[in-house]
Amino acid sequence: MQGPQSEQEDGPPSKNCSLTLPSSSSFINTGYFTKNQESKMRKISYTSIGLFLSLMALASTASATGFGGYLNLESGSGTETAEVDDRNSYETDMNYSGGGLGFTLDNALRDERPVNYRFAIGLDSLTKEYNDADEDSTGIAMTHAWGFGLIRKQKFRVWIGPEIKVGFYAGSEDYGNSSSDWVLLRLGGGPVVGFNFAVARHLVLSVTAGVMYNNVSGFGTISSYYDDVSYTTTDKFSNVFCNLSFFID
Repeated sequence: MQGPQSEQEDGPPSKNCSLTLPSSSSFINTGYFTKNQESKMRKISYTSIGLFLSLMALASTASATGFGGYLNLESGSGTETAEVDDRNSYETDMNYSGGGLGFTLDNALRDERPVNYRFAIGLDSLTKEYNDADEDSTGIAMTHAWGFGLIRKQKFRVWIGPEIKVGFYAGSEDYGNSSSDWVLLRLGGGPVVGFNFAVARHLVLSVTAGVMYNNVSGFGTISSYYDDVSYTTTDKFSNVFCNLSFFID
């Protein structure tokens, strides 16, 4: 979103006094958020970690489960609605891009089971692009996918199903006489198709692609010599993504 450098006026900020929010990455130790906001961020982080550990414990009991890593890329477009100090609200068209890497597991890589479950968690980035400016956020994201096997062979599997994504991001930028800090919570879902290739006795490569529909809620603070201004954002966008994974099974 864009925020003003000087005193707030009713209506959208003018181009001559606007700031382009954000560029990359300070995580949560920003110092600009309230105790209540920091508490909410901690709860989200603890919940994500707890879910991850629970899934790991369940997966360890499945002998056919494969473990490995992934690389993900995505690109899309949509709109951001921003509200500054609960007064001024305006909408901006955005382009979105991102990528991530991390850990993944799948419980049916190359057997006859009709349904497979795939989980992934790792570092993730989300960039909003508008008016030749970028807002860069980094964080942690996890995905859950359920695949229904269309082709189920020992060395080749094709599956299709739904995937959901949950991401938690943060970012900041220093403008000289002012600075901004923000956090984002992302919820997304859509269809995905996957192709598994058994390239060795205990090695499977997998390529997935799909479309995801996303809602991103954010809040942040613009701090200057004059005043601190709070704002909220709501982003709605769709994107295509491609993922390359490897598994040891």
